[in-house]
Amino acid sequence: MGVPGEFRKITGRGVGLEDKIMEVLMIPQISEAELYNAFLSGAREVKKARQYMNSINIFPVADGDTGSNLDAMMQYILDEASLKPTPKETMESIADAALVGARGNSGLIFAEYINGMSLEMEASEQLSLPVLMETMDRAVPYASHAVSTPVEGTMLTVMREWGRALMDSALAEDLGHRLDLALEQVRETLAQTARLNPFLRRENVIDSGAKGFVCFLEGFVRYLRGDRTEVEQVEEEPLTTDFRDVHFTEGELVHRYCTEILIDSGVGMEEGFGEELKAMGDSLLIAANAHKTKVHIHTNDPMRVASFLMNHGTITQQKIDDMFREFEAIHNRKYPIALVVDSVAEIDPELLSRYQIHVVPLQILAGGHVFLDGLSINGERYFELEDTLEEPPSSSLPNPRHIESVLKLLTETYDSIVVMTVASALSGTYEAFRKAAEKIRETGYSIDVIDTCLNSGAQGLASLLTARDIDAGLSHSQVVERARERCRQTRILVSVASLKPMIRSGRISRRAGAVLEAVGIRPIVSLDEKGKGVLEDKALSLAGSEKKILNRIRRVHREQGIGSYCIVEGRGLPRARRLAEACREITGKDPEYIASVSTVIAVNAGSNTTAVCYLAGGRPEEGETV
Repeated sequence: MGVPGEFRKITGRGVGLEDKIMEVLMIPQISEAELYNAFLSGAREVKKARQYMNSINIFPVADGDTGSNLDAMMQYILDEASLKPTPKETMESIADAALVGARGNSGLIFAEYINGMSLEMEASEQLSLPVLMETMDRAVPYASHAVSTPVEGTMLTVMREWGRALMDSALAEDLGHRLDLALEQVRETLAQTARLNPFLRRENVIDSGAKGFVCFLEGFVRYLRGDRTEVEQVEEEPLTTDFRDVHFTEGELVHRYCTEILIDSGVGMEEGFGEELKAMGDSLLIAANAHKTKVHIHTNDPMRVASFLMNHGTITQQKIDDMFREFEAIHNRKYPIALVVDSVAEIDPELLSRYQIHVVPLQILAGGHVFLDGLSINGERYFELEDTLEEPPSSSLPNPRHIESVLKLLTETYDSIVVMTVASALSGTYEAFRKAAEKIRETGYSIDVIDTCLNSGAQGLASLLTARDIDAGLSHSQVVERARERCRQTRILVSVASLKPMIRSGRISRRAGAVLEAVGIRPIVSLDEKGKGVLEDKALSLAGSEKKILNRIRRVHREQGIGSYCIVEGRGLPRARRLAEACREITGKDPEYIASVSTVIAVNAGSNTTAVCYLAGGRPEEGETV
């Protein structure tokens, strides 16, 4: 441990007198356990203010999630950081957890501040309070360096004032009083953010990220000052401002996606690393240590950002938020009921926007990288990468923490939530949503998670029609009842061009697949009533499989009626258009939409795949072609 700067100045001596100085001046020493618990105390204080921070979050984007982002990062610190043998090692553990768990602008700035503390802290068995204060001051430039375009009246302003206040009171006799003085100055600076930042001045609110940092300091300082109360249950502060009263227009959101990507490389510490990224969006933040780099950027093209970063390291984590949809939920909510689907549900993007459907992406594991379905990778991008992959790609359910975060945020703006997931027989997504919903339901909130027993366009079609029920003003219970019945009546018929993806994924054995491929069999795949994949039929050519699908559509329409249908395709648009035209002749109706397949379906069904998805039970009206 080094001698504090002020004592070096006073004595003119170096490290050799450290123990003597500490003994004579009775300078408080902080153990690794005290440092660790002080951080946990600060983290819990931030979590208390989650809703309040969301309510005043209008800069840089009024998407109302700063509190949720900081809450998530602090929870990651609480869960993943651990007590180590020395203060520096403990600080490194906290910094690593903060970097991995960081979300949003404020989260990444905060994480880089903590990272700066870990880098500036000297390795020793004890840490004096003055040295800790000096370390916190030295961490401020790390946070500033993470921001490509720093703005006054934000978290950075408060961080800088905190460091300055600690150093200004350096010669105070009572070190505890020194902390109190610095904290009081920071609170005053927090209040000033309402006039320093023009965006905040317009609505007369303080900066939400700065509020989070001050909350952390209050918990941190309180612990160091002797209040060692262990708080296991975090009680949130009451909401004092309704963020729906803050008025903005969607046009102010220049870039749609808040994109955060973590790679297993310290490349972010290199000069010039961010230059190419600057052209991809705004609000660029880069936080890095020797082993990891986390990039935050607001962009309209997350795929481009991911493609760039995968050339600099392995992508291990992503979080991409649709700020347009978040903005609408807070400031322009159309309905009292929120409809949530996972990314396997294929719906035309224009319809997703029209009905404000919230999409939670599944994760795609390809080439060692982690992608988010529909955001940092889609079916077309996957087909471009497919031949370069050494190992079979796979999909996994959405991150459970992200599911909880999305649902928790929606509870703050909607009266109830309906979730429609991919078949539980195919994915653990339903179970992940169900567990998250249980926690919310315990609070008395109305939320239902429906296992559609469907996938692909069939899941998308059932979800779209449920969105229309919400649009028509049906009650929550009516929406759920009709959605469950509709799922039972919806079917999918998939014409697969090649069996290789199914063989590779294990859905068909290699031996059986080789035989079918050898004789040129083209299967027609569907799902049974429980959502399990079944071989519905087979043909000797793609044209033959299309003919059999249309014969099935013709029979179903004659016997039951087809109320609605859609077509989905994976690099099979000409085939999809042919099927749509034929279905139009049979039913007398246009398809609800023709959409590209999700990455999950692309991985498992392959290129040149097409599918017809339909809702049975809508009797043909007089004059319709049968």
